[in-house]
Amino acid sequence: MRIQRRQQGFILMATLFTALFMAAVGVGFSLLNALDLKINTQRIAALQAYYLAEAGMADALDTIRDKGTAADKTWTSKFPSGTQNEYNVTVSNNGTLIRCTGTQNAGGFSRRLESEVTILGTSKPFGIRIRTWKEIDP
Repeated sequence: MRIQRRQQGFILMATLFTALFMAAVGVGFSLLNALDLKINTQRIAALQAYYLAEAGMADALDTIRDKGTAADKTWTSKFPSGTQNEYNVTVSNNGTLIRCTGTQNAGGFSRRLESEVTILGTSKPFGIRIRTWKEIDP
């Protein structure tokens, strides 16, 4: 079969357009993947901040359970130790109101929890009834 002069180069152009289209699709998928990775990284950092605040709450409840009170006390702990992540605990109202802030420093996220508790019993280990437990908007 003989190719006419005006048809020469059609295959080359079709191949180039196909390659260009495939490259555009590949770049699009790469950008989508990078965006998805960034969103998931931020989500993980936000969850870490929440669980840091929860660790602070557990620390406060443990202190109250052991001592019967942690009246008007504030402390900060790195968690896990050796990292920049930390939680800050503030206990007020004679040990019945606890506020905890967890900060995940790599992602710059911070989450806050608040709890109201009732201390039960007269000797160690003291019982604790949690009346409220809520996340506070930053």
